[in-house]
Amino acid sequence: MLAHAKAQGPGSWHNLFKEVDEDDSGFVTYDELETVVRKKLQVNKDDLSKDALKALWCVLDLSL
Repeated sequence: MLAHAKAQGPGSWHNLFKEVDEDDSGFVTYDELETVVRKKLQVNKDDLSKDALKALWCVLDLSL
């Protein structure tokens, strides 16, 4: 899913998601996305609810 981002610079989405692709599948699961958003990007539930995060994941999953 998201691990196939095109930009591959040092601070790129590609590198960020490659780092959290825990099962090394080349895809990012919802749980892996949640890890990125909550822990790496430090976005809390007040700023982005779990429902909004799930909606984002669904849109990104269908887009790629």
